[in-house]
Amino acid sequence: MSPKKPLFDACKARRICSFNATSRLFGKLADLPLPSPILKAAIAAYSKAFHVNLAESGRPPAEFSSFGDFFTRELREGSRPIAPLTDGLVCPSDGTLHNLGTIRDGLIPQVKGNDYSIQDLIGESEAARRLENGTFATVYLSPANYHRVHSPIQGRITHCRYLPGALFSVHPLLVNNLKNVFVTNERIPIFIESPFGLVCVVMVAATIVGNITLTFSGLTTNRHSPQATEFYDTPVPVDAGTELGAFRLGSTAVLLMEGRWQPHMLAEGMPVRMGTPFFRRG
Repeated sequence: MSPKKPLFDACKARRICSFNATSRLFGKLADLPLPSPILKAAIAAYSKAFHVNLAESGRPPAEFSSFGDFFTRELREGSRPIAPLTDGLVCPSDGTLHNLGTIRDGLIPQVKGNDYSIQDLIGESEAARRLENGTFATVYLSPANYHRVHSPIQGRITHCRYLPGALFSVHPLLVNNLKNVFVTNERIPIFIESPFGLVCVVMVAATIVGNITLTFSGLTTNRHSPQATEFYDTPVPVDAGTELGAFRLGSTAVLLMEGRWQPHMLAEGMPVRMGTPFFRRG
């Protein structure tokens, strides 16, 4: 018996609902300053409910200005050492490894035949051509995770692109049953030229993720803005572990690599941490 196909297509579901307005509202509420005792109690309750490791935070709860400030918290120095790889790349974020594998003729394979196109994901034909038979990995960030995304490799950011869209949940259960979520949701692909070829980190927004912010650019999501691309006459240098941007709450990072790469002791469904060995050149 063949596996059941997804029941719905996110592209079609977007006509009915997209959750952008709801996410903007939650984003504004999260950024409201709260009295310190209330904020500390809210952070403590949230951390207990989602098993957040506050010991890793770079600041104590009393130093956060809002719940949104807590969501995008930095980590204590040294809590995520960057693996010294010379022929590979490190994990770009904390989270759960949703899936990984080989890109097949420009399509990223998913369960239930829920494949999606690289060109649709990144909105660019030339980069899609270079990546069309490469390697991919998808990391899901839950509400409990550290929410910042980092460069997986040393290289130069040549450009990035904001692609507007909907804000459906990216929980793996929904992604497996709603077709085209990643190419329908708002997202920002970041293009890095590395010694091993093109590496693209795609930050995909989700429900309640009021916006994605970048460390090196003013591009952001869910702001009623049209599609936009920033090219850099002087590419932005990054090292493995350089911060690229941050999510609100949880979301997904899709990593696309030119050519064939071998995973470093990875299995779908396992937890991953930023800075640990992720792939080596095949």
